[in-house]
Amino acid sequence: MTGEDRARRYAPLIRLLVRNRRIADNPSYATIERTSIRLTESHAVVCGVAVQVVPSSSANDLLRRERGRRSLKWDLVASLWAVLYWIARDDQLDVGAMHSLEELRRLFDEAADQPGATAHGPSRTIRTASRGAVADGEAPAGKGSATRLDVSVPADAALSHGMAEMTPVAHRQQHQRQQATGRLLDETRQRRSSAWWNDHDDIVPESWGPYLTLEQELSDIRAYAPRWFPALLQTSDYARHAIRADMPGIDGITLERLVGLRMRRQQLLRRSDPPSYWAIVNQRVLQETSTPAHVMRPQLKHLITLASFHHIRVQFVADDAAEQIIPPIPMAIMRFAEPACSDMVYMEHEMRGTYHWKPSDISHFHICHSHLVVKALEPDETVGMLLEVLDRLQPGNH
Repeated sequence: MTGEDRARRYAPLIRLLVRNRRIADNPSYATIERTSIRLTESHAVVCGVAVQVVPSSSANDLLRRERGRRSLKWDLVASLWAVLYWIARDDQLDVGAMHSLEELRRLFDEAADQPGATAHGPSRTIRTASRGAVADGEAPAGKGSATRLDVSVPADAALSHGMAEMTPVAHRQQHQRQQATGRLLDETRQRRSSAWWNDHDDIVPESWGPYLTLEQELSDIRAYAPRWFPALLQTSDYARHAIRADMPGIDGITLERLVGLRMRRQQLLRRSDPPSYWAIVNQRVLQETSTPAHVMRPQLKHLITLASFHHIRVQFVADDAAEQIIPPIPMAIMRFAEPACSDMVYMEHEMRGTYHWKPSDISHFHICHSHLVVKALEPDETVGMLLEVLDRLQPGNH
């Protein structure tokens, strides 16, 4: 296999590492090496990874996509991931937005499984160290116990943070968090009458109500929007157009109440402590011919403004790429500020909404989201596309 072939196959993996470095505020290669040395000397286990030294030259080669032209070792990838995670966590950055080790491992294995590919995988299984637990058997022989630095991930997130195996403690904690999430959903359904949107109770479907309530309690939302721009990012005119298209025959009063409800939901992103919001949007929304130009222009300007907010990330993905990864159904991966609860996924089907919080489901949807990200335009490229479309929609240009 040629160096160019190898670089092409590992490009999706390297792209995720580059994004993780960006989330960690782009630490220098020297900082990456110094941090890895410090973690190695302290026998640290970061989210189940016994960190090895990452030379600055190796980090440079890998993140600049030169390493892909040579044989790639999984231990280097795992250690670089752990170092970036540690740096981001130490600087109190949003580690929840980072791509998981499992996502990288899947891309590594996919590249290695292609004909002619060669790769060096780990010689041992990495075990999960759950919240407050110490990873089993990770200390180098003869050098004492592994230090469990406070960079653990929630037990329920172990599947989506790259651990091939879970300890009994992690399994128990994962089960407890799963049960807590189920109870929270049941309790939310029961307090519908006291929900903040109660004055719209007559127009909110039963399956949608819990999401409206829980949305206000989230610390992180990762959404996929296949047909319309996400509701939290819509202008009132665009919302009015989208609701009318989805609900033919809706009366004017109900329409305006639904638009008003959508605008009230958007206050979530304008709070002093807003959740992180990451939307992957199918590019078909730009080709929706039913949307009038006088509605689309303000919507595009609104998105360009929102994309500049530090807690909002918007990326376009091509329709043909998206359809190979996920069904064309609006989806939100919900992460709660309350650490006792696991992640939850809400899917907005045509007739009803469904909720998923089993660990295997959460892992599946996180991986789908990551695959969408790999195929999507970068945020700045997305803004560039919005500007191009906006220019074409100016009076006299269409």
